[in-house]
Amino acid sequence: MEVGAAASGNSIAAVNAGGFGEWRLVLDSLQSLENRQAAARAELQSLHRKLQNRAEAAAAVQAVHEQEIAGLRAAQAAAVVQFERRSRALAAHASRARQMSSRARTVSLKARVAVQQARADAEAAEAQVQAANSVLAARAAERTKLRARVEELERKLEAQSLLGRRQATLLDDAAEALRDICSAATPAAAAVLAGSPGA
Repeated sequence: MEVGAAASGNSIAAVNAGGFGEWRLVLDSLQSLENRQAAARAELQSLHRKLQNRAEAAAAVQAVHEQEIAGLRAAQAAAVVQFERRSRALAAHASRARQMSSRARTVSLKARVAVQQARADAEAAEAQVQAANSVLAARAAERTKLRARVEELERKLEAQSLLGRRQATLLDDAAEALRDICSAATPAAAAVLAGSPGA
């Protein structure tokens, strides 16, 4: 009888030791998952801050570029007005060219130079406008990549949260089973303790 009780007590201790080892692994896994979730949240918050900072910087750069573009357009408009004025002046000089051929040639040369300069200024302004548009397009592409990264991290965080909830449910079920095991083991342990003085 005593040998049977001792064997029963050893079996219960082995079961309890194995069960606690498994639950220790489950608790360690749950802690590791929580640490990964905290790291993912921190990275997500950092990316949000970087995205906001870059968006603000891009908005500031865009405002500066818009001011520069407005200035370039104003300069281009002024150059066009100046070109038209010079063209009118050239037409007036051409009407008098028949009487003053020497002065007409000089005026024509100056007008040619002015036209070339006006065209060069217009081309330079157009090139600056295109460069500004390229910079804005690059900024937009970068913002798109950052948004995609944030969305990917949010999806990963949601998946990890779902896994955490499932593990929490498993942990609750395991705890309930462990309580049942402990409840079942209590009478056998009491019997072992009762038989110990007689040994």
